[in-house]
Amino acid sequence: MAEDHADVVPGLREELFEGMWQGVLAGGYAEGARWIAEQRELGRVQTGDPEATAAVLLSSLTYYPLLRLLIGHTPGDLEPERFLAAWVEHAAVTLGLPPAARP
Repeated sequence: MAEDHADVVPGLREELFEGMWQGVLAGGYAEGARWIAEQRELGRVQTGDPEATAAVLLSSLTYYPLLRLLIGHTPGDLEPERFLAAWVEHAAVTLGLPPAARP
């Protein structure tokens, strides 16, 4: 039965994922990059590439729940509080926040 639809499913899957990317994920990355660029212009953060910085920060943040859903484990098998605390520290350094402004 699955063989009867083998040529349809890959195209459908690609179409669904592309729609999800364009409808939800790409906008999140673009908004993150816009915010980082804004903060850089205001002198609040220091980063050379807002788009790449947004991609790294957002993808590392979304990886935790995705891995937990896919395989039942989290990165390093960490509980959410420890992961989030480390992510916030990492984000502050990545954004070039001065030490006094870091959490």
